[in-house]
Amino acid sequence: MRLAVAVVLVGCTSQQPARQAVVPSASPSPPDLICPPSTLSALRGKDPNDGGYRVLQDDAAVEALNAAIKAREADVAPEDGHRRFDAVEAALHDMRSEVQACWRDADHPTPETQYELVLTIYGDAAGSTVMGTTVKRVEGASADGAAVLADTNAEACVARLFARLALPPGRRLATSHWIVRSDFCTTPTALAFGTMSAYADAYRRWRDDHRGVSCPMALSDLNSYARRTSADDPWSRSYVMHCSANGFEIVSAGPDRELGTADDLSLRR
Repeated sequence: MRLAVAVVLVGCTSQQPARQAVVPSASPSPPDLICPPSTLSALRGKDPNDGGYRVLQDDAAVEALNAAIKAREADVAPEDGHRRFDAVEAALHDMRSEVQACWRDADHPTPETQYELVLTIYGDAAGSTVMGTTVKRVEGASADGAAVLADTNAEACVARLFARLALPPGRRLATSHWIVRSDFCTTPTALAFGTMSAYADAYRRWRDDHRGVSCPMALSDLNSYARRTSADDPWSRSYVMHCSANGFEIVSAGPDRELGTADDLSLRR
């Protein structure tokens, strides 16, 4: 049986300070987190025999692929290089919103939270599929530099996503090991606008539950409606709420962390 291992780092190289991955099997000085090349997105929907991947839409299609591989598992595919790894990396990047939803529902992570994904891929000349997915949350590092990992309820959700991938043919068993930042390279400004939009939507739901009351006492009163555990922006400053019977506005001080300057961000509903 042939065993291949790929360690891939996915993260962000925005204007935020560089952060390093915690990868116990990597070198003592792991590289900074990097983003997957955007060109990989061109692999979505491309014939897996041509190096692309497809997302199977129903259980019957998944079962058919697995059955085809099992029926022909004696047929050894030619050397595929990294085609399977490229395809699954593209899928991870393209499905980032779905993957983020899985661990958001499980953990309410911060943008800097990292996850360890271990994907076991099996295939032959008929194609490949992800037959096993392990997801752990990286809690930090021990004194000797090994990763401290925690279980997460996101694992079953993420596993269902990857089980639907039809990947290029390959030589039997391979394992792909990833360290993924929860924000998938989203810039701090985009994160801030996303959060402000979530608070604006949450305000409307809060109003529906508090008839006759114009404003919450504090922005944190909307956290449960916005599915947030913190009212801080990506620069570790609190968002500011302006609220009246005429509307709702939420403001971030922006990268310079000073309110009333040119880089402030605001959203009014």
